[in-house]
Amino acid sequence: MFRQIVSVVTCVAATIFSFLSTQSAHAAPITATITGTGSGQLKTSGPVPFTSFTQKAFEVTLIGDTSSVELEILPPIGPWPAMNVQIMPALEATLRLNNGTPYEISNPTQAFYNEHFGIVGFSKLTPGGVNDFLNVEAGSALVGFSFNSNVLVTDPTPPEWTLDFFDLQFSNGGRIIMDDFTGSMTFRTTGVSPEPSSALFGIMCVLFTRRSKR
Repeated sequence: MFRQIVSVVTCVAATIFSFLSTQSAHAAPITATITGTGSGQLKTSGPVPFTSFTQKAFEVTLIGDTSSVELEILPPIGPWPAMNVQIMPALEATLRLNNGTPYEISNPTQAFYNEHFGIVGFSKLTPGGVNDFLNVEAGSALVGFSFNSNVLVTDPTPPEWTLDFFDLQFSNGGRIIMDDFTGSMTFRTTGVSPEPSSALFGIMCVLFTRRSKR
């Protein structure tokens, strides 16, 4: 009888530990990456003048944390209804052209997913609305997505519209302005590990209980 009580207590403790571990594991780093091809002007640092570039591959990387992801409900605007937008504030953000040296973006930015329009992308970190730098069409492929899994979306066409110009400041005083995009776009998230299965802990409890009865 004593062994059975001990096994039950141990099982409960393991279940609690499993729950707490799952909750802490939910807070994990996540990286959102947007790639494409664009044209515009680049200023590599403060004292350097702008130079034009044409159809250069670019990569924008935003690093955040799953624990800081928020659901923002945008109010109805004109013909559009209220919308659910998943927001991932960026703790770090960089941009690279042609796989060159990354520039640190100084603008407060965020990755987002707008389920109503079926778009993902990145934008200014502003409360009460999303001012997009760039959108990638996802359609219905990401319904229910909340930056809690690794995904890859490829849009074969360049973005048709943005709510804001692609105008980014760099921490070294540089700046990039892109106003023309060609070819396909991709959006991916990486770094999210699957949460441990509670079924595994249930099996461990059953095995421990049976062994304790012997």
